[in-house]
Amino acid sequence: MVSSASILAFIVNIVICFGLFLGFMLYLLIKHKRTIIPILVGAGVFIVFQLITRIPLLGVAAQTDWYAAMAQNPWLFGIFLGLTAGIFEEVGRFVGMRTLMRKNRRWVDGFAFGVGHGGIEAVTIAGLTNINNLVLSLLINNGGFNAIAQTLPAESAQLLISQLTQTPATDILLGGAERIFAFAIQIALSILVLYAVKNRKYIFIGVAVLLHMIVDAPLVILPQVFGVSIYGLEIFIATLAVLALVFIAWSKRLWANGTDILPPGEQ
Repeated sequence: MVSSASILAFIVNIVICFGLFLGFMLYLLIKHKRTIIPILVGAGVFIVFQLITRIPLLGVAAQTDWYAAMAQNPWLFGIFLGLTAGIFEEVGRFVGMRTLMRKNRRWVDGFAFGVGHGGIEAVTIAGLTNINNLVLSLLINNGGFNAIAQTLPAESAQLLISQLTQTPATDILLGGAERIFAFAIQIALSILVLYAVKNRKYIFIGVAVLLHMIVDAPLVILPQVFGVSIYGLEIFIATLAVLALVFIAWSKRLWANGTDILPPGEQ
């Protein structure tokens, strides 16, 4: 049986993942004009450059010998995954902002882009997964999982049951917390790239790629090399999220002397 606490944890994660996206989107659409375009562009960039492009390419690469050999080296593998994530997402941000946001270069537009980008990431990466886990948990508890188990290899079905019944609810909730931390980081990176696009200071695209790698690479390196627990990883991500929030607040100054200051009523 899947515990009631675990089922509740899945529900909380679903609310977090969808609530971040929908809540911030509604706030921006009500509070600020013309933010629907950067929200949609941000979401579209993540879908195109991550879900449609990078992840399938990694799936193909995973079938090769060089990828398998690299995966045995945590340092190299972590840097590779972090760097490719940075290149695809930050270049995607640049392309989307440069081509589809020519009239959306305000600070709030960068924030809105991050809401779309980080929001759709939360929904597709974690939200849908938690919905799937919730449904499977309910099926296990009411006996309906047997029909699904018959379509799976016996070992896979047993592993799935073990994961759902034995994972502590607190560990499940960490997934929702991580989405909050990642959401803040995605907004900060979006503001940084928009600043680079707006002022044609393209060196900051490279800075964004590097920062993205610094966020992602340790998620592979820390547990495999240093034995850092899942709680330690969340502390690491939470620390980066706090720094991202500080940058988000400070970054308004980058627009203070420019021509893209928000009109009265949109401050």
